[in-house]
Amino acid sequence: MKKEMYNKLVNAIMAQPKLYSTHKITYKEGLEVHTFGNPKNTELEEAKKLFKEKGYKSVDVHNQAQELAYRGKLCNSYLTILYGAEKDKISISLFDIGYGHAFYKQRYYPIKKNTPIFAWTKHMYSLLPLRKSKKSVVRIQTGNVQLYGSFPEIGDVITKTLFNINYNPYVMVSYRHILNTKNDWEALENYVGRSVPESLKRFDFNSIIMLCKTLKDINDLDKFGNYCEIYNEPRPLNNLFDEGSTMISSSLQDMLSLMVFGKYDESYLISNHMSYSITLKKKLITLAPSSVDVWNQEMTNMEEILRIKSFKQ
Repeated sequence: MKKEMYNKLVNAIMAQPKLYSTHKITYKEGLEVHTFGNPKNTELEEAKKLFKEKGYKSVDVHNQAQELAYRGKLCNSYLTILYGAEKDKISISLFDIGYGHAFYKQRYYPIKKNTPIFAWTKHMYSLLPLRKSKKSVVRIQTGNVQLYGSFPEIGDVITKTLFNINYNPYVMVSYRHILNTKNDWEALENYVGRSVPESLKRFDFNSIIMLCKTLKDINDLDKFGNYCEIYNEPRPLNNLFDEGSTMISSSLQDMLSLMVFGKYDESYLISNHMSYSITLKKKLITLAPSSVDVWNQEMTNMEEILRIKSFKQ
């Protein structure tokens, strides 16, 4: 039963009253819904009066409507957190009430919009809204729970409470790898299935994820870690012997290029191979020393495979 977690989540939000302006509870046929108003919500009477008197055409009301929007008096937003007993389900949505602008029609219109964000049934899912559609893309929840800027601090509370963590995760892996972890690196190591060498922890989390997804031999991760431990110097932005030359931190792709080709300049080739490997859903990256010509030929082969697949579709 998720009701206990639902109560814990609601209580965690209510414990920080500065995060919302209003709070309403609704009970109906096995459903419990808590609705929180955005702290910036205001009365919309000025907007209602404007459109009633002048209509909704942009040419008639644009300047006044823009001024109301700037003052936050054109639309209000709400966060709804629902528990359904029948399906033992927690769901989270954003709700907008007020007035919006239709760019192509050049007019304003009343809106009452519900945007599903998150659902927890058997698994946790993120619901990504599609433009020009009432449907959403349903995916396994990765990273933190995003509330699209409307309630960012409550989004942090939701993430920490549901995942049972004390940090805000930046690593984009499934919620199952983040649950009960102490930090992003622990979540990443859950995803990889092994420890990540300390020398690689200076790189971006998601660059390491991409590398792990594309390495033919995951043991090469330790090999790469040993290499980075030895070559832990910033790379030159220009030739070191040029006057005015500066140094910058090396990216993961820079270091892979140095390891494979003996120079930084081919990092784009590493990036392209990773991208193609992800697209083809194959592990194609090897870290043995090689030539640019060999990698270019492999990239040409992958491009041809993608071209044929695209043609068949």
